[in-house]
Amino acid sequence: MSKNPVIAGIDGGSTKTRLQVRCAQSLTLLAEAQTQGSTNLYQHDARGPETVAALLDELLGRALGPSHTLVAAVLGTAGIDAHGDADRHLDACRQSQYLNHLGPRLHVCSDVEPIDACGTRDHRVCVIAGTGSNTLAIRRSNGDVVARHQVGGMDLDLSDNGSGAWIGHHAMRAALRDLQHVEASDLGDAILQHFHLPTDTDEAWRGLRELRLQISKAELASITEALVVPLSEHDAVARRLLTNAGEALATDILAAAQAIGAPSSLEVLAVGGVWSSDIVRESATQRVIATHPDATIQRVDPAEGAAHLAYRLI
Repeated sequence: MSKNPVIAGIDGGSTKTRLQVRCAQSLTLLAEAQTQGSTNLYQHDARGPETVAALLDELLGRALGPSHTLVAAVLGTAGIDAHGDADRHLDACRQSQYLNHLGPRLHVCSDVEPIDACGTRDHRVCVIAGTGSNTLAIRRSNGDVVARHQVGGMDLDLSDNGSGAWIGHHAMRAALRDLQHVEASDLGDAILQHFHLPTDTDEAWRGLRELRLQISKAELASITEALVVPLSEHDAVARRLLTNAGEALATDILAAAQAIGAPSSLEVLAVGGVWSSDIVRESATQRVIATHPDATIQRVDPAEGAAHLAYRLI
């Protein structure tokens, strides 16, 4: 094996792209890197393979030391299962100066595979709750996958239950209810101020409606992080939105678990910024434990899971 061999696990992400560099012999974490702001591989993919390769090279250039030799890498990213985009992403990776020599030790997979790699039980549910949400239940027998069932993952118009964008959407509804004197809340006031919407005219709600039609999914999710979570400490409406998000995620988890015949000892692997909220975690956990008393819900790192998959390639 090469001198100072290392492996890379890359999480494409829907908000940030992150990677871990680990020792190829001991799996010891050596370095981490992530994009700044809301920059991710998904955005770069729309601009062509060269921009994807440039993004990966920028991250790898920061994380790899001068004595490191990269021997394997795995990239997990959204859309692989649904759209069959693995070949396109693989072509983009092969344009990277750090990845182009890896050959069969370079693997591109769905964003769920690295999460699944963090699990230990035969019955597990992988739950992504970041900008969007997606839930996949997996049952194994003797190491082989014998059943899978997906819930959600169809974007905000049809699903994304409990996601950052879902919470943000309902926060916008709270602002309208505040404007129309249905239910006053600090959250509603904060959203109106955040977007500099006037409140002293009879037509203020029209401005809110136009804003909701124009705002992106990522911008909705940013409302959750910037306003809903901080205000939940004292605002009942904000707290209720996060509680409802946890219950919505639990509903999807339980539906997926039932579809694969999961026992009481269900393993839930949680990924995404929404899970950083104590209120969301507690709400989801109470619902899941009520049905599966021996279940575990743990936050995992998909970049670490991708690194473990890379380890299996060498």
